[in-house]
Amino acid sequence: MKLHRVTIFAVLSLLLLGALSGCDKAKVKASANGTGADATTVTYEKILNGDPVDEASAPQLVEIALLYGDGSAGICSGVVIGPQEILSATHCFLDNPEDVQVLHNGIPLEVFEVVAAPGFRSEQAVSAFFNDVAIIKTAPHGLPAFPVLQSTPVTPGEEVIILGYGLDEEGNFGTLKSGVARIEIVTPNHLFTAPYYGKDGSNPCFGDSGGPALVERKGTAGESIFALAGVVSSGTTDNCLDGDVTLFTSLQDPAVVDFLSRYASGISFL
Repeated sequence: MKLHRVTIFAVLSLLLLGALSGCDKAKVKASANGTGADATTVTYEKILNGDPVDEASAPQLVEIALLYGDGSAGICSGVVIGPQEILSATHCFLDNPEDVQVLHNGIPLEVFEVVAAPGFRSEQAVSAFFNDVAIIKTAPHGLPAFPVLQSTPVTPGEEVIILGYGLDEEGNFGTLKSGVARIEIVTPNHLFTAPYYGKDGSNPCFGDSGGPALVERKGTAGESIFALAGVVSSGTTDNCLDGDVTLFTSLQDPAVVDFLSRYASGISFL
């Protein structure tokens, strides 16, 4: 399915270099002018120490396939936030792919446009993207959505559930996997996981960009509700292995909340 329109509010004029290693597409092509000229190709590894998930049990998750004019392809992950809205990461679309496919359980959804958050930027000094969220507008899909956490903060030491379609330990991608990571640092813009050493917990990586960090909260009747706290954005090592820290874009950042409220009419907050 061809993408009808890509709306980029930010001026995407920044390089995506190896220093901004983490959690990215299978093949990222970005250039100083954003056109793909003199592109730098960056490849990454896999979601580490994750468990396969039956897609029927996680209908809020989608795979995003990115196809380019030169025949190359990329992959990111996304999460349903409204009746026509999929949340992902802006950096997935830096090179304006010719075709964006949103796949739910292997079935494509009709894609209308991709809306990138205003103020998206990368800062090499801190190996981070800022305002790294995008909304993919689709035809009505009838899929359930996760609410976005607003009522309570995410705290250091808290565990989050991570999901994505990145490469697994066997070198395969496109299979939904889940894991648990621990938040170590919370800033106004990001959630930082504790360094990954391949023992306890999991670590998102290439192909998992745009995937969710979910936290568990209680509803008004005391029931457990999983809410979106962050979106996979970047990492601190080139291979996502020992010592890697994953950065999630915080969905409690006021600029991000404003963007979501404006462009995801069916969104719900918890």
